[in-house]
Amino acid sequence: MNEKTKSAIETVVKIDTAKVFGDGKALLGSAETVSAGRIIGSVEKVIDRSIPGGGKYQGLAGVFEVLFPNGDVKRAGQCYFPAAVHSQIAAKLAENARLDLIVQVNAVKAGDGVSWNYVPEHVELNADPLSHLRAKAQATPEAASAKAKAK
Repeated sequence: MNEKTKSAIETVVKIDTAKVFGDGKALLGSAETVSAGRIIGSVEKVIDRSIPGGGKYQGLAGVFEVLFPNGDVKRAGQCYFPAAVHSQIAAKLAENARLDLIVQVNAVKAGDGVSWNYVPEHVELNADPLSHLRAKAQATPEAASAKAKAK
């Protein structure tokens, strides 16, 4: 990873999709539709949050990143989608499994304003989230040693 990439990663507490993409009108310019970025994540569970003044809403807990078209990245442990997108993702979540996801987010011209379009590109239950690490850990010590020497 080069220095430019390292400096472009920002860790935040949560990714609130209603706020993270900024001013949709400025993003759109004269275009009808433009990519605002992609959200990638590994969802562990659904979390409940209270709204000041009463009420509740739900979010997702796990590991998430927003990948912006300019190369910047925001990383967080919580992600909040609009209710319709959230329910689509949460419905696929199972106990003791992770849900891997990629969601494309587009800004779309809507009259004098902007509408946000969320397109789930990949939503897949990962019943064994450690499988890729287990395969590496179970490699023979000789193979692991040879790989380390080659670097």
